Amino acid sequence: MSLIEKLTSDPTQLLDSSVESSEFLALVKGIIDPITKGHSVLDEIYIDGLDASQVWQQAKIILDNVTEELLFDKLPSLKGAVSVKGGSEDKGDSDDGSDDGSEDGSGSEEVGEESDDEAQHAEFDGEDDYEEESISEGEKNSAEASTAKGEPVEDKKDVFGLNDGFFSIDDFNKQILDQEREQGGDLNDEDDVDYFGDIPDSDDDEVAYYDDFFAKPKELKTDFKKAGSKKNKKAKQTEEEPELNEDDFEDGMKSAMLDLFDDKDVVQEEEHQEEKNLSSFERQQLAIQQEIAKLENEAIAEKKWAMKGETKAKDRPTDSLLDEDLEFERTAKPVPVITKDVTESLEEMIRRRIKEGNFDDLPRRIISDVTNFKPSSSFQLSEEKSSKSLAELYENEYKQEQDGEISEELQRAHDEVKDLFASISYKLDALSSAHFIPKPAQKSIDIKVNAPTISMEDAQPLTQSTGSTLAPQEIYNATRSGDGNEIQLKSGTVFSRDELTREDKQRMRRANKRKRSKEFKEREQNPVKKSKKQQVIETLSKAKNVTVIDSKGQRRDVEGNVKKDKVQQGTSSLKL
Repeated sequence: MSLIEKLTSDPTQLLDSSVESSEFLALVKGIIDPITKGHSVLDEIYIDGLDASQVWQQAKIILDNVTEELLFDKLPSLKGAVSVKGGSEDKGDSDDGSDDGSEDGSGSEEVGEESDDEAQHAEFDGEDDYEEESISEGEKNSAEASTAKGEPVEDKKDVFGLNDGFFSIDDFNKQILDQEREQGGDLNDEDDVDYFGDIPDSDDDEVAYYDDFFAKPKELKTDFKKAGSKKNKKAKQTEEEPELNEDDFEDGMKSAMLDLFDDKDVVQEEEHQEEKNLSSFERQQLAIQQEIAKLENEAIAEKKWAMKGETKAKDRPTDSLLDEDLEFERTAKPVPVITKDVTESLEEMIRRRIKEGNFDDLPRRIISDVTNFKPSSSFQLSEEKSSKSLAELYENEYKQEQDGEISEELQRAHDEVKDLFASISYKLDALSSAHFIPKPAQKSIDIKVNAPTISMEDAQPLTQSTGSTLAPQEIYNATRSGDGNEIQLKSGTVFSRDELTREDKQRMRRANKRKRSKEFKEREQNPVKKSKKQQVIETLSKAKNVTVIDSKGQRRDVEGNVKKDKVQQGTSSLKL
């Protein structure tokens, strides 16, 4: 028993815990999947690993799209088709009696004459148009009856040349009259005429023509079938009539509304027919023009919000970022996401290495003998000045590149070979000569100079002045400059008193006070012992009339300064 049958028989089973939610989800998937792909971006309803609310959101998206299409596309078209079909059937039923009684066609001719007369009277007298509608419907039903009996149908001639294969002014007027009848509107305009108003001047009003707004429609090439003799006579009579009837007027209105209710399918068929008659070059040019028009439309059309640069939340649709792949610049290394696949790959690698015995990790390094490690033994830098000039160094490097570098071991082997060759040459010379041959001179004395050498740091050019090697405080000393407006700090920096701020001056004043108070305290704690001479001089200095005469006979005070006589100014020294 299916789930739908259970719920139909007993709806309370929906609340029963025995019914699993997966059955409902599978039922929803089976019902909605056939319409999913055509009405949404989803290919199907996904239920694996999802709960009921998530499946409901998917179904809601699809049902909203289907509802919108039914309300705005399907239902209006079906309603219009049903209304047109029903109206035509009602008209056919009402006119069956008249069609049966007019087998020879005389009734149709009389109806045509009556319709022409009534149309002329309606234009001037303002009669009701319902009778005209019934008469035109009778003509249509008679034509349908004649086609049903096998008689050929003659197309109505388009006097104005406005009808085409899509739009018909007759059908258009009939639809308008049907809608007005449904709304209960009154087609009689006698009450709306103002008989006491001013008669408008036709010269002042602008007359609007079809050619002012629309292009002239194309001529239709139709093959008219030959009808009976009665139909041909009627067609000749209508051609000879100079006045326009209601059908001609409707045909003109139909052609006028052609461009307003144009159908894309008809236009496409005409374009396809024209393309068949084009050459290969013209088709190529037409394709290029279509591509250019497509690109121009894309350039003119409004761009997507993601292509407009920086966009705020109010300038883009709701939740539109969920469908975009955003890129962020990350300064830190992203943390790897540990998934099931990563874990399984690591476990498989560990098992494979254990089976193969492939333990090729880096060996652990242990420093065993730390005491014997001497960093100086690895490399020793010579502090002696090189005996070769820079040109000689470049020359040796060039020779080594050309001849190949000679290692120290190879050089020792060469020296040993030279020594052996020299000793053999001496022995051969001694044996082959009749007189004594001394041994070749060898360097046996090495002169060592123990005098101190000049270090590289102290070596200076003889022409360089010593001023560039002095420190700033050695070149300029504020205390020796004699300028009392300058102050020198302990670091040697010199400041002008004008450069000091108020806080700096207060800080220096407090420092001087502390220094003087410290000196006074030291004097009180450690008084200086005066000698006898100083004590005698200090006692004599208190007396004003004490004068000391030195060996030269000059008068001096107690402190040793020359004492000058004070000249008494009298009246004789004054100038008049």
